[in-house]
Amino acid sequence: YVTIAKDNDYIVCTIDDNGIGYNTAIKQTNIYNGIGLSNIRSRIEIINQKFSLDYSITIFDKSEIGQSGTKTVVRFLPKYLFEEWYKN
Repeated sequence: YVTIAKDNDYIVCTIDDNGIGYNTAIKQTNIYNGIGLSNIRSRIEIINQKFSLDYSITIFDKSEIGQSGTKTVVRFLPKYLFEEWYKN
């Protein structure tokens, strides 16, 4: 399921699934660690440093708590707040 919530000025989007889990999926694929997630994390780090923000992406394999699936949480400012903040 997907939930979207407000945390102060930030938007928090949570994607929670009951699939095989992130760690298992990586082990079962024949592809090397892709650059997509690495690029996203790098861009978030650059944005955070440049604008003193606290954007984040967290991926949690639920097998660590005895469940199946993955939970991904993305935290960011809505565009209109970012643009307003950036103008100042």
